[in-house]
Amino acid sequence: MSQNLKLNFITKSDVSFGSARIRVFNIVKHLKGFFENVEILNDFNKEADIVVFQKTIDYELLFEYRKNKIFTCLDIDDFYPNFIGMVKYVDLVIVSTDYLKKVLSKYNKNIIVVPNSLDMNKNNNQNISIGWYGWSVNSKILNNLNIRDDVTVISDNGDIIYNSESIDTDLQKFDYIIIPQDKTKHTLCKTNCRFLKALYLGIPCIVSDMPEYLKLVEEINYPQEYILKNLDDFKPLIQQLKNNELTLPNIDFDNIRKIILNNYSASNIANIFYHKIIEKYNSRKDLSEKLKTIKLFFYHKHFLKKIFSVKNKVSTEAKPYKVITILGIKINIKLKQTAKN
Repeated sequence: MSQNLKLNFITKSDVSFGSARIRVFNIVKHLKGFFENVEILNDFNKEADIVVFQKTIDYELLFEYRKNKIFTCLDIDDFYPNFIGMVKYVDLVIVSTDYLKKVLSKYNKNIIVVPNSLDMNKNNNQNISIGWYGWSVNSKILNNLNIRDDVTVISDNGDIIYNSESIDTDLQKFDYIIIPQDKTKHTLCKTNCRFLKALYLGIPCIVSDMPEYLKLVEEINYPQEYILKNLDDFKPLIQQLKNNELTLPNIDFDNIRKIILNNYSASNIANIFYHKIIEKYNSRKDLSEKLKTIKLFFYHKHFLKKIFSVKNKVSTEAKPYKVITILGIKINIKLKQTAKN
């Protein structure tokens, strides 16, 4: 099945960062069965056939790869406005959700969806506890819903400090995980990775009805009682659980775990990644790639400014002058100083 192609990932993050770990480090060893060589680098490699920038782009490096006709990709699993500029200059965009593909499709038509892999790494606790985990910037919703004091937060600045080595053990201390989400362009593009991980660990999750959550709910036949359409329902439900006034349906975690391992293991995601990227690589269009390289040159090298520009300058003697650049040739023009009364 292996093709004689060399694949490079470029990421500025290490394995402690969730996105890089889930979408790069976890699947690299599984991709080695599909490609002649797979490496994680941060510099130019002229031997590469395919290069994947993970979540950010070094434009100087991208230009070098494009000049050498190497197939360029950008992998993202989130949405931020600065991503829009990045997707325009690569041959292929790899995203984590259908919604993110829809958002970015107006900027690049060549997009594939590769889901996040399961981030794997059980102790039961008799005390009822409810947890939330993620980056602290996303925990504002807990305050907005007036439930911050009702839950234990695992984050970079939470009640428990997030640690990629101990996160599984920390999560297993909870009886429930809650994941409330308001519906914005940013959150609608998000993946199901927190939901997926908690379910694999056997922890019941109460979540908002986000697109990727609902896809997983259908996939694993998850009880609808755990899905909340209204954010205002989180507070009373949490109180009912803590007061033992509510019993939610049992969850078949053994079956759920089998489905998750089958569909979201790093080896399965590597298989999806390989087949989708090779399909695009084999159908690449030389003219389209050349046009993107030219567009990147104009964008990155500020080519128009080198054709013609006018700048106001002041000499070391505090005398004003203009610098006019025409076709790369600079002309200095002294300006008359206005006499002061």
